[in-house]
Parts: sequence; C-alpha cells; structure tokens
Amino acid sequence: MSKEPGHFLAKRKDPIEPTQGKRLSKETLPYGDVAFTIKGEGVPGFFVLFGLMFGGIASLFLALFWGTSTRDNGTTGNFPVSLFLIPFFIVGVSTFLLGIYLWLGTSKLTIGQHEINLERSLFGIGFWQKRLSRTGLGITFQVSHENNEIPFYKLSLSDGAKNTSIGGSLKEAQLLWLERELKSTLGLEARSSTSVTEAIQENIMAETPIPDYRSKNLKFSSTPGGWEAQSKTTLLGSLGVILFGSVFLTIGLLMHDSTRRFLLDFVPQLRDALPSSGGGPPIGFAIIFGLVGLLVILLGLFLLGFRLTISRNHSQLVIARHWTIFSTSQMYEISDLMDLQLNATGHINNDPRYQLTGIFKDGKKARLTYFASANEVGQIQAHLRADMKGTLTKNRNQ
Repeated sequence: MSKEPGHFLAKRKDPIEPTQGKRLSKETLPYGDVAFTIKGEGVPGFFVLFGLMFGGIASLFLALFWGTSTRDNGTTGNFPVSLFLIPFFIVGVSTFLLGIYLWLGTSKLTIGQHEINLERSLFGIGFWQKRLSRTGLGITFQVSHENNEIPFYKLSLSDGAKNTSIGGSLKEAQLLWLERELKSTLGLEARSSTSVTEAIQENIMAETPIPDYRSKNLKFSSTPGGWEAQSKTTLLGSLGVILFGSVFLTIGLLMHDSTRRFLLDFVPQLRDALPSSGGGPPIGFAIIFGLVGLLVILLGLFLLGFRLTISRNHSQLVIARHWTIFSTSQMYEISDLMDLQLNATGHINNDPRYQLTGIFKDGKKARLTYFASANEVGQIQAHLRADMKGTLTKNRNQ
C-alpha cells in the first residue's frame, strides 16, 4: 500500500509539543460541563485582504459602470458588463466575510454529560449551532488551508450520524493541545506529543473498521454476506454544482448583445428589463462563460444520479457503479486482492481528497474511490484490510 498520499503528509522527525496559545481557553462550567473556546486570529488574515482586493476591484468597476449612463439606455446599458463582474463580486464578498469571522469570530465547544454542543458567534451574536452525541465520538485531524505554504488545521468530530469541525485556522501546536485536552475531557486516550501530519496519516491507515460508519457521502451497512459501502454526492452538493454552472451559462448567454437579442425573441417580456446595449464584452467571453457553465451543469447532473457501491459478499468483492437506471459491476475474489494504492487527487476548501485503487492478481486494478476524504478512505481501507487478513489467516490454517 502506498503510504505517500501527498507531500503535506510527510512525517516529521521531531515531535511537536502541544501549546495552548492565546486563542484557546478551557473552563469548567458551574453545572459540570467543560467548554473550549477558540477566539479569532486577532489580526486581519489572508481571507480579509484577498476579499477586499478581489471584491473591492469588482465593486469599483460595478459602481463605475452603473454610474455611467448611455445616451439611449441609461445605466442599464452596462448590464452585460455587470453580469461579467457579479461572480467576482460574490467571491470577493464571501471570502471577506469568512475572513471577518476568522479574525473576530468565536467558536465554543461545550462537552456535556450526554451531548456535545458547538456554537459559532460573531460580535457576541450566535449564528450557527450543532449538537452531536457524546457516545462513540470520533476525533480526527484535517488540513483546513495553507497560507504562504504554512498549513492550518481543524479538528473533525463525528458521532456516526452527524459530523462537524472546529478550528479551521489553528497552528499545529495549538490543534495538538486542543485534541489532547478534548480527549482527556471525554476520557479517551490522548497522545502526549506528535505531529498533525502523522495523525492524518494514521487516520488514513486506520486499522479499526466501524461497521455503521456514516458521513455525508459514504454509508456503511452490514449485510448477510458481509458489508456494503455506498458512496454518493450529497443532493445539496449536486444542486450547488448545477446552480453554479447555471449562473455561468446565463451570464455567457446574456453577456453579448447578439445572444441577448436571440433569447429575448423567445421571451419578449424581458426586453424592457434587459435592453440591448449595442455592445458589451467580446463574443469570446460569452462563449467561454457559456461553455464552462454548460460543462459544470452536465457534471452536476452526472453527480446527481451517480453512486458507487462497494460490497463484500462472502468471498467476493463487488464494485457496482450506478447512474440513474444504468449500472455496471465488477466482481473479484477477496483472496485475489494483493494491495491497496492511495493517491492524492485534489482538495475541497484545502481539505485533501484521495483515490483508492485495489491491486489484484495478474496486475488487475479496480478504482474504489474517486474523490474521497481521509476519513472515508480510511474506513474503506480498514474494512478491506480486515478481509485481506481474514483470507490470509484462513489460507494458513488450511
């Protein structure tokens, strides 16, 4: 099995000593609960500066275009140019607001007798809250983002049915302190000192399969012949991809005057709301935006109906791929599974994703995951390794 899924997982020779720092605090509440508080960074970070620059430039141009009237159409003559700038404005504002939260916001994790409560607030006003069961709680490390090639981390919490994360902008030593204190409060075994990269690596190489493991994209269940893991994209995730593509497609179609006139011939009621500007960006911009939007929509439609099922049925490993009513399947003998190959395939919000490939006899390969998180890959590997060990033990006894 490959043990180098990415450069950020390279093991460190010298262990990191957990450090609380000024941003972290722990207190025991009067009724016995324990609360952990994570304060903001204290200084404006990268996201604030990036949001100001990205969104500020777009806002400036939007103000200039809408403040400049044309002789025939007034300010609405600049509508196509504004459509082109709106995505940049949205990205800039969203990034700026995230930066404000990381700078001035507060996260509070309260450990109760039976449940765990996570609340996020900004300027003392709570705007998000989530509760998890204390029973069977799993704690893992994940990369949050990088700033000037320096990684920042978050702790992921899962009770099997729900999951969430805390941190998001903590340095390695701070997160190690938070993990140690959190596990100590929960009565779990905690490491004295290690590195986050090693902890992520150990999580991917997890040795203990969880029969009823569940995340947003992956669900394990027991079957008469063994187990089944079903992987699919969340509904909101697929709809989000389709919506994102629709925005780009709409902008591409409405950006250039010729395509706008063509569309308005079908919907004349919109002609007064979207008057022809007689110009706008070059047709090349409209084509690029339209094609990108169409491809993203097609991707979202594919993800909406696609699911991957991996199951062990007695001595066989079955890999089935489904898209709406169409499906294909592959069957292998568990005893033919020789190795598992792990490769990094990208990131989502700087959270790494992996592809897991099964290596069988005679050099045959089967892709088991496409774009899965470390926790999901770790569980699939754990189940398959347990089956491989069981097969090896059985063969030895025979």
